[in-house]
Amino acid sequence: MRVLILNNYAHVTGGADLHCLGITAGLRQRGHDVEWLATATPKNVETRGVFVPLTVAAGTRDTLSWLLKVNAARLAVWNPAARGAMDELIDSFDPDVVHVHKSYVQLSVAPIVEASRRGIPIVQTVHDYEFLSASPFDASGGFWDRDESRFSYQALNSITGLIKRTVHTRKVARWISVSEAVSRSYESIGGIRSTVIPNFTDISGRSPEPLDGREGVLYLGRLSK
Repeated sequence: MRVLILNNYAHVTGGADLHCLGITAGLRQRGHDVEWLATATPKNVETRGVFVPLTVAAGTRDTLSWLLKVNAARLAVWNPAARGAMDELIDSFDPDVVHVHKSYVQLSVAPIVEASRRGIPIVQTVHDYEFLSASPFDASGGFWDRDESRFSYQALNSITGLIKRTVHTRKVARWISVSEAVSRSYESIGGIRSTVIPNFTDISGRSPEPLDGREGVLYLGRLSK
C-alpha cells in the first residue's frame, strides 16, 4: 500500500512523533510505500514527502509579535500551504490512505478536508483527548481549555477543538487509540469507536537485567493533576 503519514513534525518533539517514525519504519519493513506531510526544519529525520513552513514552535510562541501571533492563529484554523501540499502529494504519490496523527496547530484541518474531497480514506490515531476536549489532557469533553498557561492559548485550543469536533471527525473513516483508556473515553463520551494499537518500542537484541541486580523504581508516563 501507499500510506501518507500526516503529522506536525518529522522529528522527535514528543511521544506522538516517535510513534509516527516507528510506524513508518515498520510499514516500510513490510514492503509498504510511505511518504509524509509535515513541517520543514533541518531537524527532520524523515525526508520523503512534502514539508511546509513551520508556523510557530513551543520555544518561540511567547516571543512572537502580536502580528505573528495572529498569523499563527489564522494558520492553525486553516493552513493553505498544508492544503496545497496534500493536493501535491495526492497527485504525485497517489496514496491509498492518509494516516493522520497530530495536525494542530501547525497543519490545521486543511489537508484533511482536501484529502476527503479527493476521495482518499482517512485513518486518525488519537494520542490524547484532543478530539473530545479543547485541552488534550482533559478526558471529560470540556469545550474550554483550562490547562494552557495563557488566555490566548486557551482560546486558540478551544477554537481548534470546535473545528476538530465539527469538521475533522466527520472526515475520518477509521480511528486508532494508543491505549484502552483512551479508547474507552472516546467511545463513552464522543461515541467514537476505535481500534487499540498501543505505543511500542523495539526491544530486539536486548535482555532484562536479573532481578537481584536491580534497585530503585522507574516511572514512565505523564505527570499531571
